[in-house]
Amino acid sequence: MNPTLSLYTEVFKTNTGYYNEIVETHVQRLTEIDGILPPSSTFLILTNTSTYQYEFISKNIEYATGLRRDELYSGGIKYLLNKVHKDDVQIWLLALKDLMTFCMEEITYSDRIKMSFQYNYRLQVRSNKVVNVVENQIPLVLDDFGKPIIGLGHFTVYDDGIAQPINAYARILNERNEYETVYYKNYGFQQLLGGLSKREQDILRLLAIGNTSKEIGEKLFISQHTVDTHRRNILEKLDISNTSEILAYCRKNMFL
Repeated sequence: MNPTLSLYTEVFKTNTGYYNEIVETHVQRLTEIDGILPPSSTFLILTNTSTYQYEFISKNIEYATGLRRDELYSGGIKYLLNKVHKDDVQIWLLALKDLMTFCMEEITYSDRIKMSFQYNYRLQVRSNKVVNVVENQIPLVLDDFGKPIIGLGHFTVYDDGIAQPINAYARILNERNEYETVYYKNYGFQQLLGGLSKREQDILRLLAIGNTSKEIGEKLFISQHTVDTHRRNILEKLDISNTSEILAYCRKNMFL
């Protein structure tokens, strides 16, 4: 395993069969997010939906959320499901269903392991504490029907607990191993990110993690001039004055 991916070594130490070149590429994209977020705010979970259990949970989940790791291992997916905020759970489940339907109907079998799914929700970790969570889910193993059954979840915790519209994204690795958004749906009344197009969302994400216009153009197969045009439109739609404010905006809107 590439030494730059050492943060993820523990996940695959006893699950080496899940690791391959495509997974390494996904992990590289996730570490870009890790590089601009506080380490204490993120954790990893390896989920098996065929058994409804977790095969790996980062130790720092307890610090990030206050949830007990041993209870998550013993209770499995049902335990975490019961912690999803009562006002979010039905919308969140609908978002997951819509993402899976899109994946199974619109994405070819061979491309499904190139997918990354992102969504947000709140966890009621204690009776008096709610946190916002953004989850990026990477399929590692498909069943005989091509449905993802084992996935690596990358979780980012935002400690304010304020109700936010739930948003669902599906992204796919392109030929240059960069994510491009192929599906987006907003489940709230508030339009996230000023109504940006899928292309503008991709450019916004790459700007937030420090890419130049030239680098973005190369990754998304568009010209630098086109990127700069999108960049100006993004600033106008988000009502921010310069690109240095983009990271703060993305953090505030839980887009990373």
